[in-house]
Parts: sequence; structure tokens; C-alpha cells
Amino acid sequence: MTTQRRPPSFIAEKAARAAAASLGTQARPAHGPDDLCRLVAAETVTRRAGARPRGCPASHLRRYEFHLPVFESFSIEDVTALTLDIVWGEREQAQLFPLAESHCLVWAPVEAKASLVVELRDTPPGVEGLEEWDHVAEFGLALPSGRLRVLTDVVGDPPVLRVHPGPHRARLCIGNLASVPMGDGRPVGGFVRYRVALWPRDFSDSVVLKQREGEVYP
Repeated sequence: MTTQRRPPSFIAEKAARAAAASLGTQARPAHGPDDLCRLVAAETVTRRAGARPRGCPASHLRRYEFHLPVFESFSIEDVTALTLDIVWGEREQAQLFPLAESHCLVWAPVEAKASLVVELRDTPPGVEGLEEWDHVAEFGLALPSGRLRVLTDVVGDPPVLRVHPGPHRARLCIGNLASVPMGDGRPVGGFVRYRVALWPRDFSDSVVLKQREGEVYP
């Protein structure tokens, strides 16, 4: 069993901030913009599809794009989720994520850069555009508080997004894996693209819709 790990720099930064707070001073940031999870774009889209029944309300999509460094993993979870021991078995390696009821730990290379797009939807996404991704999977995620948190191994407050409280379906897409080089048998560096779409739905089993050909990470 493995647990979500944080790099020594994260621990040192947290200790420095705590010490400064106890003295009533502000700790000087030891990290540049590339060390933070940054919101770079946000938009709300309203769709009125012609095929929707008369009187059916329009669907809404909220999209957020973050740039962030990743260290082997990051989490999408309810803000009330507990930190749990995570098991990486054969199923988790095929999915590229282990899963608990309100917590999903997403695979990432060692010390890579990433773009993460989070889509909050009223209705499920279509299947168009899946060819541009290397890996696509779906899973259930409980969000009882109505607040979705993106938790990474970086300094600063993690992003929290408002959602409809209750169970959700999530579609995870991972792309640009060809940019990730191998070092000592491990994927290190590169720039990886992620997209996570969520919409309200009762729980159902996880499923891999598309898997990268060739070497499977991690």
C-alpha cells in the first residue's frame, strides 16, 4: 500500500509559513509562479440544443483551466474527503487512478508540468474528440459537500469549485504522454494534458474507454 506523498520542499514551505504565522510575520514566498496551481482561464457556456424537448431547460457548462506542476499524482476530491492509504494494483494501473468514495488520486509523471481542465456539466459529455486523448476512463465520485477540491503537491491554497451536492460521474482524459521521457524506468518530466468532466449521476462502476497503446504507466 502506498500513500500520497509530498516533496520535501512542500513540507519545508509549510513549516516556514507556520513559523512566520506564530511570530505574526509573513513568510517570503520561496516559489515562483511555475510552482503554483494557477487558474489561467474560466468560462460559462449555455447550450440550447435543437434536439432537446420543448420546455427542457438549456444545459450549462462551467470550464476552468489550471496550470500546475505534478509530482507523481494529484487528487480530485470532496473537501470533506479523508486522506486514505492508496493501493496501486493491476486494476489501478490500467485505470491510471485509484479511487475511494469521495477521493480520486490521478497518476502523473515525476516532476512534470501539466494543464488541467475541469468541466462542471449538467449533462454527460459526448464521445466526440476522444481521439485526441491517449487515455480515457470514467468513475463515480461522491461530492456531498458540494465543493470539489483539486489537491496537488504544491504550495498555496488548493482550488475549490462549487458543484451540485451528491454523487457524480467523472470522465478523466489524459493526453500528450508521448512528451514524457523515461528515466531509470520511470516517467519523468514532460508536459501532460488532463481533462476532468463531472456531471450529477448515480454511482456506477469505473470503466476504461480508451487506453494508450504500448507501455502502460506507472
